[in-house]
Amino acid sequence: DDALPEALFRAVARALAPKGAFWPAHDYDDETSGFFSYVHSLDEEGVVVEAARRFRELFARAVPAIAEATGIEWWTHRRPHGA
Repeated sequence: DDALPEALFRAVARALAPKGAFWPAHDYDDETSGFFSYVHSLDEEGVVVEAARRFRELFARAVPAIAEATGIEWWTHRRPHGA
């Protein structure tokens, strides 16, 4: 649907792929890991933050106040599919 430029979409997909480096770097497979939560300024660098800046632009078309956002929070969960 072209929400992200193809190169950025691929970069995010590689970073968060099931075999990507993100998961072992954060001990996601450890049974004691429940969830991870991250907070970033939209001034930071990185593919997740760049994607968030692009989404901010897109979503602000429908909700103009979103254009004023200065940060993001995102998280991952360790739970069975469908739970």
